[in-house]
Formats: sequence, structure tokens, C-alpha cells
Amino acid sequence: MLLQTATRIAVTVILSLVLPHPGHAAEQKLGLVTQVEGEGFFLNPLVTKILVTEVAHGSVAEAAGIKPGDQIIQIEGETVAGKRAMELRRFTKWNPGETRKFRLKHADGTEADVRITKPKTS
Repeated sequence: MLLQTATRIAVTVILSLVLPHPGHAAEQKLGLVTQVEGEGFFLNPLVTKILVTEVAHGSVAEAAGIKPGDQIIQIEGETVAGKRAMELRRFTKWNPGETRKFRLKHADGTEADVRITKPKTS
């Protein structure tokens, strides 16, 4: 149990380095905070889940229909569960004005496709 907890902490830390960090100015404009879970080698863990934990009121994410508790199951048509963290890194290269397609699984079990366009910086 202790080893599993330590692994989860290590995975969270490394994935926060690989995947978009909510503290960056551009991601704040998206209005979306995620929690990434994974297992295995901490430098390149196997992603098991990306869960939306917060959505800012009036944000691009909210306008797209994303809600806290949603699970991101696909990005640009690729399933995220079972991918290595480094494989998902290319999705962090997202220029202002570009649009990404996400497949979500809502807390009630229904699924939906949403598109988010990264806001242009002022």
C-alpha cells in the first residue's frame, strides 16, 4: 500500500512536468485543471486516467461543456489510457489559435466530443 502511494505521488509529479501545468498563463486561460493518474516507471509512467478537477466559470473549457468530474478519454482521436506520459507530451505543444478535440466521459457515464481553441495571447 505504501509503495503504491509512493508510486502514485511520483507519477503525479512527473506527469505535472510532462503534461500542461494549470499554473501556466495560457492554461489558465483555458480554465481547466486536470489530475493525471498512472502507474509504472516514474519517469515515463503508463497513464491510466486524466480527470478534470476544476473548470473556471466563464472559461473556454466551460463554454465547450467540460465539467469537473469529466474524464478525458481521447485527445485528437487517440485514447489516453495505456499511453506512456512521454507519448502524450506532443499534445502539450499547442499554439494560440489552434483547436484540440477531446472525447470526454462524464460522471454519469455518457460520452461527448468537445473542441477547445487555445486563446491567443494579448
